[in-house]
Amino acid sequence: MAGVVPSPQRPTDGEVLLEDLEAERRLLACALQSEEALAEAQGSLVPEDFSHLLHRQVFEIATARFVEGQKVGIIEVMRELQKRGITLGVEEASYLELLADSYVPTTSVTYWIEQVKEKSKLRQLRRILDQLYAALGDPTLTAKDILALAEQGILGLGAEEEVKKIFSPEEFAQRAHQRVWERMQHPSIVQGLDTGFTRLNEATAGLQPGDLVVVSAETGQGKTTFAMNLVKRIALDQRRTVLYCNTEMSEEQMGDRALAMLSGVDLNAIRTGTLDLAGMPAEEAWERIAAAANLLYQGKLYMSDAMVDLNLAKIASLARKYKLQFNLELLVVDYIGRLEEPGDRRYQQEYQILEQIAKGLKRVAQQLKIAVLVLAQLNDMGDLAGSKRIKNEADVLLKIYPIDYDDKTQLKELEKEGLYGKANYWIWVDKNRSGEANFKIPVQFHKSTLTIRELQGLRRAAPGA
Repeated sequence: MAGVVPSPQRPTDGEVLLEDLEAERRLLACALQSEEALAEAQGSLVPEDFSHLLHRQVFEIATARFVEGQKVGIIEVMRELQKRGITLGVEEASYLELLADSYVPTTSVTYWIEQVKEKSKLRQLRRILDQLYAALGDPTLTAKDILALAEQGILGLGAEEEVKKIFSPEEFAQRAHQRVWERMQHPSIVQGLDTGFTRLNEATAGLQPGDLVVVSAETGQGKTTFAMNLVKRIALDQRRTVLYCNTEMSEEQMGDRALAMLSGVDLNAIRTGTLDLAGMPAEEAWERIAAAANLLYQGKLYMSDAMVDLNLAKIASLARKYKLQFNLELLVVDYIGRLEEPGDRRYQQEYQILEQIAKGLKRVAQQLKIAVLVLAQLNDMGDLAGSKRIKNEADVLLKIYPIDYDDKTQLKELEKEGLYGKANYWIWVDKNRSGEANFKIPVQFHKSTLTIRELQGLRRAAPGA
């Protein structure tokens, strides 16, 4: 059935904020005059970004022909409209001819793209608000249901994939040169977040914005303790904002662990209140705990309670909130194996689910320009439980495991470095996308106070590597 397309009219006062027909017209004029302008618009917009139906159809036809390598002109666009059964009146045909003849500097195409995109997002936001308003009238929906709809809608709007710019040779060279110049003004081994571990800093230059860092260990072998030692360095010593999303332990449990780590008071004494059994006078233990609590109070660690229903959408939403409100720089997810994902799991293998979650966390890191530290489980064979594909997504992969003093190879390494009887754990840098990898860091892991201290590093391959 043929359709008649009205020509664009000036919007009413109530619609002015939601569309900019002049920007759409100027953008289309640029695109019809220049293949370069059309290519830039095609890489940045979709037809639905145009508010008026005629503009939308012109853009859709023009970009489709451009992708197929066909000529793009107003005559070809009008012919394609006719093929689709769309009837143009005299006024509409004249409008398109005028559009093609209008001179708009193609150098301004980027500006007009941004104007069109801005109004498109406002209209999308308006639709989300309308949907939420309608949901308020549905008696079958609870407040929790409606909040979930709001979160999903806003998150989906804000998390759209950014179109990555392709840099010219000149831009690429200038940007690379400028970054090195800026680093030279403040030379430092650590250009990201200081981990507190010298060898790890040397290899990674610190935790970098956009990186996904995976910390893995078997059950009860120090994943959370290692993460908390990093958090102490970043959120308390450096005062950089950290959000810790926890799926296993309660806020009370994490609080006890933090106080033990910061005070040096035995964790069991803190948990039971028996400070007289802490190996020091009870008064001294209490003073240490008070000082540790003050460090937490003055720091920038935001700790969640146990979030048993945590999923990727909630993580992304929380990360965006804390990025906007508190300039979030490190997100910790403890741990990946307990994250829930929507959908029917009967038709998905565990490795597929974990791979999807890892990809999603990597997107969060890149979009928000933060470091994401995620904890993962190692199986009895020392491999990532469920999915080795997590390693593919990781920028840095660390494995934590106890030193085997019955292993002659490990024993010789420790004796050679004078660390026999001192080190009891290895931190193995299994992968490092941007630097040195496949080496071990010997550490002392004090389980009673949950502290990990680096010893003189070894730059040797891990066993079996």
